[in-house]
Amino acid sequence: MNSRALLRFILICCLFLNHAFADKATIAVASNFKSCLVVLAENFQQREQHQLIITSASTGTLFNQIRHGAPFDVFLAADAKRPRLIAEQGLGITSSLFTYSKGQLALASKKINLSHLKPQDIKALLKTYKGKLAIANPVIAPYGLASQQTLQYIGQWQTLQTQLVRGANISHSYQFVSSGNAELGFVHLSALLTQSTPQKSLTYWPVPPQWHKPIRQQAILLQSAHNNVAAQAFLRYLKTEDAKDIMRKHGYITEP
Repeated sequence: MNSRALLRFILICCLFLNHAFADKATIAVASNFKSCLVVLAENFQQREQHQLIITSASTGTLFNQIRHGAPFDVFLAADAKRPRLIAEQGLGITSSLFTYSKGQLALASKKINLSHLKPQDIKALLKTYKGKLAIANPVIAPYGLASQQTLQYIGQWQTLQTQLVRGANISHSYQFVSSGNAELGFVHLSALLTQSTPQKSLTYWPVPPQWHKPIRQQAILLQSAHNNVAAQAFLRYLKTEDAKDIMRKHGYITEP
């Protein structure tokens, strides 16, 4: 066999091995993180031969789907509670649990200029506010729970009950505000930093982290994917500096 034929043989073998070891993984992701995950997935798939399939909903909805046998491989939640429960119920691998990011909450509006307000101004605004206030459902959406905690912190949770417009997840809350159906609403900061058109029409005020419990977003490898090469590779990728840099650009806090 001459050198050219040998080189061709080696290249064919390499391609065969790449495809032979390539795999696909289905990632169940909390709605707030979907747009960031799309970018992460593109970057990951350029580095690896694996394919990622993305499905998105509120953390609570995905949690219930996993408990009922949904064919997911990785769960990227918007909290730490549900992944821990998944592990405790034997549906996830405890050793794979880790915090991939921390979320940031913001108050946004299309009609009220919030950009230069101070904490005391926000408290005064919410104490006298008479319009609709959008939040994600606190029962199933961690950002909704953080919104509830924020209103409880300033003593307005009970007062504003009749004005609340609850979305199934934080992305729905964002849609209520960006469409003008709610004059004011709690949204995830990522949506405001990464979408150019709404950014021109919405003003926002980042909620101080001490006004609610940390939105610690955790990942877990599901038990059914314990041999899934793509799922394991993706979780390792999330811990790389390249992945963390993408997350930070999307408005998330990452740990060292």
